[in-house]
Formats: sequence, C-alpha cells, structure tokens
Amino acid sequence: MNRRDLIKAAPVALVGCAMPVQAETETPVAALFREWMRLCAEEAAAYAADPEGEGQACEAATDRKLAVERQLRDAPKLNLADLGLAVMATTEFSYFGVPCDVRDRYRADARVMVEGTV
Repeated sequence: MNRRDLIKAAPVALVGCAMPVQAETETPVAALFREWMRLCAEEAAAYAADPEGEGQACEAATDRKLAVERQLRDAPKLNLADLGLAVMATTEFSYFGVPCDVRDRYRADARVMVEGTV
C-alpha cells in the first residue's frame, strides 16, 4: 500500500470510527429517556389540538412528561451518555437551563465519571 492508497482510504476509515457504538443492553436512564421522548410527542400533539393549552389533555400530558423527567434526574447515571440524556431531558434539549436543585448533582456525577480519564 502506498501513500495515495492510504489517502484514498482515510475517509472510509474515519467514517467507521465515527459510527456510534450500540450498547448491548439499554440502561435504565436510556429507557426513561425513550419514554420521555414519547411523552414529548404526546404533549406536542395535545398542544397542537388545543393551542391555548387550557384543556385537561395538555395539563395531563405535561404532568406525565414532568414525572418522567423527575425519574431521569433521580436515576443513577451509569455513564456519560446517561448523564447527557438526563441533561437533555431536564433542559428540553437546552431550551431551558439546568434547575439549581439538580445542577450540583449533575456536576458531581460528571466529576465522578471523568475522574482519572484526563
């Protein structure tokens, strides 16, 4: 293999490295996040049907989603992906800030996970 062959193969090799690694088993946080996403769609549908958001369907859909958000906050984070999913749900994909009552917990979780890796 010569230099030209390596240059031609480099993009293909990089694409393989960029592919996400699928876990064999889903973590509890990942399962909760999937449920949270489903509830986000349910909430959006409720508000689409009632743009003023004054009906019981809107309130109930939001309550269900918030209940899962609380579970996500409290669930043990097994890895950085779990922490990222919890933060994304807590902040509605960065639309809101991390509430003060969980900010320190998320920081502590992150410190534990990255300790000794850098």
